[in-house]
Amino acid sequence: MTNLPEKVAAAIAAYKEALSGVTESAERVEARTNEIQTELARAKAELDAATDAAIENPTPANTRRETDLRKRVAELTLELSGAEHRKRRAFELGQSKLSELARQAVVTGREEAVQFFEENHADKLKAIADAKYAYLQTLIGYHHFRKQAAAYYYEAVRQTNPSLFSQTDSPYFAEVSFTDRSGPQIYGISPNEVDRAVRQGTIWRGSCEHGKEITEESDQ
Repeated sequence: MTNLPEKVAAAIAAYKEALSGVTESAERVEARTNEIQTELARAKAELDAATDAAIENPTPANTRRETDLRKRVAELTLELSGAEHRKRRAFELGQSKLSELARQAVVTGREEAVQFFEENHADKLKAIADAKYAYLQTLIGYHHFRKQAAAYYYEAVRQTNPSLFSQTDSPYFAEVSFTDRSGPQIYGISPNEVDRAVRQGTIWRGSCEHGKEITEESDQ
């Protein structure tokens, strides 16, 4: 996982904390709304039963119970309306707050990304340039190595009996191609290998010694 700058991590943490609070608030409002709906359904069922009782036996007690239940249904209906409004309002406020915190986190992330890149880009390019120069120097060293090896033979002949050039076999040195792409190539560098390293952050098998492959992008 990427090690984020303190400002970015703090902005993300603020968003996640707010998200948790908004979620908890929404759950509480939702739970209360469900409770009121349940209470209202029960009160309506009781009101129907009380109304039927008052019709069949319109005693003061029955009519009073019917009236009380009508008031209760009206109260719960009003309370449910308020709960549903609070639910919508909580969602609107929560989304507004989260949107702003997300925007702040993204802006902070962008600013830190640009700053980090600008502060380190030149150093990274210099490291690549130094590595390229070191690689080319190593190739030059390889050139001088082959030349020195050959000199042991040619100087021995030249400084003794040059006619032996035609009578003896010159030493054979294995040829190594640094540009051949017909198979694994761990000594040369191709445009495709450069592109994979830069664009994908990977080194494929055949481009390096066995076991040193980087097949998945890593944080470095």
